[in-house]
Amino acid sequence: MKVINFVLTFLALVAVIFVIVGGVRILAAGGNEENVTKGRKTIIFALIGLVIVFFARVIVGFFTSELASNFTN
Repeated sequence: MKVINFVLTFLALVAVIFVIVGGVRILAAGGNEENVTKGRKTIIFALIGLVIVFFARVIVGFFTSELASNFTN
């Protein structure tokens, strides 16, 4: 369980870093629409990744609590 939590926390951190990278890309675009679009896509994909990590954490938590309750009863 600790390994899974560590991996999911690490992936969430990576997604947050990519949101920051996307924001910097937009700020540094200098009016170049192609770079603004790349930055926007980076942020969108990072947010999608954060949602996936969140749901993975919920699913893992649910199954581990269910398995723990089944083994104790």
